[in-house]
Amino acid sequence: MVQTTSLRDQIEAYISEIETLVGGIDEENAAARSGEEWSVKENLSHLAGPPGSGQDSELMAFLTQDMPTIDITPGVSYFDGSRENASVTELLSEVSSLYRDLGDWLQELTDEQLDRKAHIPFLKDNTPLDEDQTLREWAGIVVNLHLKGHVDQIREACS
Repeated sequence: MVQTTSLRDQIEAYISEIETLVGGIDEENAAARSGEEWSVKENLSHLAGPPGSGQDSELMAFLTQDMPTIDITPGVSYFDGSRENASVTELLSEVSSLYRDLGDWLQELTDEQLDRKAHIPFLKDNTPLDEDQTLREWAGIVVNLHLKGHVDQIREACS
Protein backbone atom coordinates (compact mmCIF):
# COMPACT_ATOMS: atom_id res chain seq x y z
CA MET A 1 0.00 0.00 0.00
CA VAL A 2 1.32 3.44 -0.93
CA GLN A 3 1.59 5.77 2.06
CA THR A 4 0.67 9.38 1.32
CA THR A 5 3.46 10.71 3.57
CA SER A 6 5.90 8.74 1.46
CA LEU A 7 4.33 10.11 -1.73
CA ARG A 8 4.66 13.63 -0.39
CA ASP A 9 8.35 13.01 0.32
CA GLN A 10 8.84 11.48 -3.14
CA ILE A 11 7.12 14.45 -4.78
CA GLU A 12 9.38 16.80 -2.86
CA ALA A 13 12.48 14.87 -3.92
CA TYR A 14 11.45 14.83 -7.60
CA ILE A 15 10.50 18.52 -7.64
CA SER A 16 13.74 19.45 -5.88
CA GLU A 17 15.66 17.49 -8.50
CA ILE A 18 13.84 19.27 -11.32
CA GLU A 19 14.56 22.63 -9.67
CA THR A 20 18.26 21.72 -9.43
CA LEU A 21 18.41 20.49 -13.02
CA VAL A 22 16.59 23.46 -14.47
CA GLY A 23 17.94 26.08 -12.08
CA GLY A 24 20.79 27.25 -14.26
CA ILE A 25 19.44 26.53 -17.73
CA ASP A 26 18.98 29.42 -20.14
CA GLU A 27 15.83 29.95 -22.20
CA GLU A 28 17.41 28.79 -25.45
CA ASN A 29 18.55 25.46 -24.01
CA ALA A 30 15.28 25.02 -22.11
CA ALA A 31 13.39 25.25 -25.41
CA ALA A 32 15.82 23.10 -27.42
CA ARG A 33 14.69 19.66 -28.56
CA SER A 34 16.95 16.68 -29.01
CA GLY A 35 15.48 14.81 -31.96
CA GLU A 36 11.94 13.72 -31.14
CA GLU A 37 12.37 14.15 -27.38
CA TRP A 38 10.55 16.98 -25.68
CA SER A 39 12.46 20.05 -24.53
CA VAL A 40 12.70 20.98 -20.85
CA LYS A 41 9.92 23.54 -21.36
CA GLU A 42 7.68 20.99 -23.10
CA ASN A 43 8.21 18.52 -20.23
CA LEU A 44 7.36 21.21 -17.68
CA SER A 45 4.30 22.23 -19.70
CA HIS A 46 3.13 18.62 -19.80
CA LEU A 47 3.62 18.22 -16.06
CA ALA A 48 1.58 21.37 -15.48
CA GLY A 49 -1.28 19.78 -17.42
CA PRO A 50 -3.90 21.54 -19.52
CA PRO A 51 -3.80 25.30 -18.97
CA GLY A 52 -6.16 26.26 -16.18
CA SER A 53 -6.90 22.76 -14.90
CA GLY A 54 -3.78 20.94 -13.71
CA GLN A 55 -4.61 17.58 -12.16
CA ASP A 56 -7.28 18.82 -9.78
CA SER A 57 -10.32 17.79 -11.82
CA GLU A 58 -8.93 14.31 -12.53
CA LEU A 59 -8.14 13.60 -8.89
CA MET A 60 -11.28 15.25 -7.52
CA ALA A 61 -13.36 12.90 -9.68
CA PHE A 62 -12.30 10.07 -7.36
CA LEU A 63 -13.96 11.90 -4.47
CA THR A 64 -16.99 13.44 -6.17
CA GLN A 65 -18.15 10.59 -8.41
CA ASP A 66 -18.79 6.89 -7.94
CA MET A 67 -16.28 4.95 -10.07
CA PRO A 68 -15.56 7.77 -12.55
CA THR A 69 -13.83 7.07 -15.82
CA ILE A 70 -10.52 8.94 -16.09
CA ASP A 71 -9.50 9.46 -19.70
CA ILE A 72 -5.77 9.75 -20.28
CA THR A 73 -4.34 11.05 -23.55
CA PRO A 74 -0.60 10.35 -23.52
CA GLY A 75 1.88 12.46 -25.43
CA VAL A 76 0.16 15.83 -25.14
CA SER A 77 2.61 18.51 -24.01
CA TYR A 78 0.05 21.35 -23.65
CA PHE A 79 2.85 23.54 -24.99
CA ASP A 80 0.71 26.28 -26.49
CA GLY A 81 1.58 29.89 -27.32
CA SER A 82 1.26 31.14 -23.75
CA ARG A 83 3.53 28.43 -22.42
CA GLU A 84 5.98 28.84 -25.28
CA ASN A 85 6.26 32.51 -24.30
CA ALA A 86 6.50 31.74 -20.57
CA SER A 87 9.95 31.63 -19.05
CA VAL A 88 11.34 28.36 -17.81
CA THR A 89 11.20 29.89 -14.32
CA GLU A 90 7.46 30.50 -14.68
CA LEU A 91 6.81 26.96 -15.91
CA LEU A 92 8.96 25.50 -13.14
CA SER A 93 7.08 27.53 -10.54
CA GLU A 94 3.75 26.27 -11.88
CA VAL A 95 4.89 22.63 -11.76
CA SER A 96 6.50 22.99 -8.33
CA SER A 97 3.35 24.53 -6.85
CA LEU A 98 1.05 22.00 -8.49
CA TYR A 99 2.94 18.94 -7.27
CA ARG A 100 3.70 20.27 -3.79
CA ASP A 101 0.01 21.11 -3.40
CA LEU A 102 -0.80 17.59 -4.59
CA GLY A 103 1.46 16.11 -1.91
CA ASP A 104 -0.15 18.25 0.80
CA TRP A 105 -3.65 17.39 -0.45
CA LEU A 106 -2.98 13.66 -0.53
CA GLN A 107 -1.66 13.72 3.01
CA GLU A 108 -4.91 15.29 4.25
CA LEU A 109 -7.18 12.60 2.79
CA THR A 110 -8.72 9.84 4.87
CA ASP A 111 -8.15 6.15 4.16
CA GLU A 112 -11.77 5.98 3.00
CA GLN A 113 -11.15 8.74 0.45
CA LEU A 114 -7.86 7.20 -0.70
CA ASP A 115 -9.57 3.84 -1.23
CA ARG A 116 -12.18 5.26 -3.65
CA LYS A 117 -11.83 3.83 -7.14
CA ALA A 118 -11.86 5.09 -10.70
CA HIS A 119 -11.84 3.34 -14.05
CA ILE A 120 -8.77 4.28 -16.14
CA PRO A 121 -8.98 2.50 -19.53
CA PHE A 122 -5.51 3.72 -20.60
CA LEU A 123 -3.95 1.37 -18.05
CA LYS A 124 -5.54 -1.76 -19.54
CA ASP A 125 -4.24 -1.11 -23.04
CA ASN A 126 -0.83 0.36 -22.19
CA THR A 127 0.40 -1.18 -18.95
CA PRO A 128 0.27 -4.45 -17.03
CA LEU A 129 -1.78 -2.63 -14.36
CA ASP A 130 -5.47 -3.13 -13.69
CA GLU A 131 -7.68 -0.42 -15.17
CA ASP A 132 -9.59 0.02 -11.90
CA GLN A 133 -7.40 1.87 -9.40
CA THR A 134 -7.90 3.46 -6.01
CA LEU A 135 -6.95 7.09 -5.56
CA ARG A 136 -4.01 5.88 -3.44
CA GLU A 137 -2.81 3.60 -6.26
CA TRP A 138 -3.36 6.22 -8.96
CA ALA A 139 -1.44 8.82 -6.95
CA GLY A 140 1.43 6.32 -6.70
CA ILE A 141 1.36 5.86 -10.47
CA VAL A 142 1.30 9.61 -11.08
CA VAL A 143 4.30 10.14 -8.79
CA ASN A 144 6.42 7.03 -9.32
CA LEU A 145 5.87 6.47 -13.02
CA HIS A 146 4.70 9.72 -14.58
CA LEU A 147 6.54 12.37 -12.57
CA LYS A 148 9.66 10.22 -12.25
CA GLY A 149 9.63 9.54 -16.00
CA HIS A 150 9.58 13.24 -16.77
CA VAL A 151 12.34 13.92 -14.24
CA ASP A 152 14.40 11.38 -16.20
CA GLN A 153 13.55 13.13 -19.49
CA ILE A 154 14.43 16.54 -18.05
CA ARG A 155 17.72 15.14 -16.72
CA GLU A 156 18.53 13.83 -20.19
CA ALA A 157 17.56 17.12 -21.85
CA CYS A 158 19.81 19.04 -19.46
CA SER A 159 22.85 16.82 -20.00
